[in-house]
Amino acid sequence: MRLIHVLLITTLLFFSACRLETSINPEKQINTPVNTSVGFYTRYIAIGDSQTAGYANDGLYNWAIYNSFPNIFAGSLEGAGLKAFNQPLFSIAQMNGTGFMELKGTDANGQPLIVRDTLKTAIRESINISGSGTIQLLSKFSGDNDNFGVAGLKVADVTNTQAGNTNRYFERLLPLNAPANNTSYVDFVTSKPFGFFTLNLGINDVFGYAAGGGVNLNSLTDKTIFNAAYAALVNKLTGNGAKGVLTTIPDVSTLPFFTTNRLTDILNKAKLINPAFDKLYIEAKQSTDAGQDDHETRTATAADLLLLSLNVAQIGKPVQTQHGVQYYGLSLYAPIENKWVLDANEIAIIEDYTNAYNKYIKATALSKSMALFDAFTFFYNVKGGMVIQGIPVSSNYLTGGLFSLDGVHLSPRGNAVLANMYVAVTNAKYGTALKEAKLSDYSAN
Repeated sequence: MRLIHVLLITTLLFFSACRLETSINPEKQINTPVNTSVGFYTRYIAIGDSQTAGYANDGLYNWAIYNSFPNIFAGSLEGAGLKAFNQPLFSIAQMNGTGFMELKGTDANGQPLIVRDTLKTAIRESINISGSGTIQLLSKFSGDNDNFGVAGLKVADVTNTQAGNTNRYFERLLPLNAPANNTSYVDFVTSKPFGFFTLNLGINDVFGYAAGGGVNLNSLTDKTIFNAAYAALVNKLTGNGAKGVLTTIPDVSTLPFFTTNRLTDILNKAKLINPAFDKLYIEAKQSTDAGQDDHETRTATAADLLLLSLNVAQIGKPVQTQHGVQYYGLSLYAPIENKWVLDANEIAIIEDYTNAYNKYIKATALSKSMALFDAFTFFYNVKGGMVIQGIPVSSNYLTGGLFSLDGVHLSPRGNAVLANMYVAVTNAKYGTALKEAKLSDYSAN
């Protein structure tokens, strides 16, 4: 979906990232918002995971950070009293951070040809952390910061004092080098005064399980643990009277990562190999009991989701099995492995956990009298497409305009849409008159 033109921002990176006007989308600035008498926007902080950080195209890098939804939302807060919104940018020499995906056309099979840009990255060193294996650390950031998005962060991690040693994105923001960190996320983000925050956190408490095809049950956060950690975070954020917006968790099955590889498309290609190939075989969980781990081989149905990480070009290729040579995915004896499929029973488990998490988030917003952005409902509605500011958008991979190449994180335009959702709920709850970002100012790829 995205062909990144990193050279376009080279000159912009010479400006200070500490001033709001230079950290707004470098393509165009949004309209100056109207003045308001509400005074709690003296400092805005963004709390969350990779989506908050600006992660896109399977990477964290300056262009994506510039186009993060908190940075766009901060532009709308400028007229309400916000003077600056600082982000943890990489240096110019390391502007591409972790590296990222680029679209280079299509391959011989007509599939998107995606390569990874590995120039000007910010890899510091690799260290071994007991129990976590080898971690590739990123260059430290030590300036003023208001965007505390941490890729991979779970709600379950926020009170863990060792998270800054095992999560390289959090480690990058902390003053000490792993494994010497002992500051929890909740304490770190609240160490300096602030008046307003957005909280977009929780999807990673189910996403690891979903993206791994339901293989690792331990990737799901226990519901009681989720509630306790979420309460600790919100209580700390609101302890000094700060206002904010809480966010529900999207249904992961609405993301392009889970919806792009369609069963009907794959079977149509299989029939070109042999018209008799009319079934796709998968390994699937036998029960909706999360604690039960028995699997079976069966035919796939429309209720099962094939992950974007599945190499569909391998389907129909001859593979050696104990039953002789079979066609991969098209034979009962050579099914697509569970790790590449989110089957119907695994989807039901994810829905159960997501609904439980969201019930608690909504109850917390109500009890704290806080604004709530219902991301679950929004992403469900936008999946089939809608028109926003006269621009058609959808969750379609490569063509929908909302998502980046990884099929999980948003494009600049997607982030502008998300920022406008926060504008809407903030205005409705707190009586402000913040103005929306103009979507046409933000690229869809």
